[in-house]
Amino acid sequence: MIGHYNALETDEPFRESIKELLLLLHEADGTGTSFPYSGQMPDIQETLDFLDLVAILDTEFELLGGMLDGITEMYAAGPQPENESDWR
Repeated sequence: MIGHYNALETDEPFRESIKELLLLLHEADGTGTSFPYSGQMPDIQETLDFLDLVAILDTEFELLGGMLDGITEMYAAGPQPENESDWR
């Protein structure tokens, strides 16, 4: 994700707080199975403070949305392909 963002060559660096959030989510569920299968995997049980997680996700989602809006506007001024196959 960060590599894709950097490839856009924007003036704004990828926010450290969002990097930290992504790392926290990865560390909380490194296998990628603990959240979707919570309570169904007897050998792996993860716990976290969902109220804090929701608060962090809410804040960072708004910041990420702002970054996305800026990128969208930056590229909207450029030439647009006539059909979807031109994007590839």
